Amino acid sequence: EDTPKPVPADADHLLFGLPQEAGEDQVRQRYRELALAFHPDRNGGDQGLMQEINAAYQRLLDAGGRRGQGA
Repeated sequence: EDTPKPVPADADHLLFGLPQEAGEDQVRQRYRELALAFHPDRNGGDQGLMQEINAAYQRLLDAGGRRGQGA
């Protein structure tokens, strides 16, 4: 039973510390900062948190793409 749990719409923005209206460039920049801080190959890195950051990044980019196409 490894079913992924649903993620509240604003949880990804909260994890990234960005407002809901943040643009793709802001998301990419914040992802780079978080990846540098928490990558498991770095001292003090956290593999579990990095996996959450990666998943949130994908969801944010996917949501941004859909938002741009729908408008």
